[in-house]
Amino acid sequence: MPEEEKEDTVLHRKFIKENNFFKCVFVRKKMTEGKPFMRLSKKILKKAVVKNRVKRWIKEILKKHNALKNFDVFIYIKKEAPLNFKEFEKIFGELLP
Repeated sequence: MPEEEKEDTVLHRKFIKENNFFKCVFVRKKMTEGKPFMRLSKKILKKAVVKNRVKRWIKEILKKHNALKNFDVFIYIKKEAPLNFKEFEKIFGELLP
């Protein structure tokens, strides 16, 4: 394995945070801006309107907290979160680094 690849694998670390509603996996990136990856199950969020609203809210919260600076964020929804933005932000914000 070349030296550059060894350094690359050492710098890419991940950590997991979760609560009753979400599971977030943060994967550290070297220097680039990260992006969110979301897994929204049809079993949990049945309507497309609700799924899209949750996606928008998550993206907005990540930008607000600058959580994508050095991380890719993988988000899994465990059960339906409150449909009030203030409560949603409070619950999801607890998971951010």
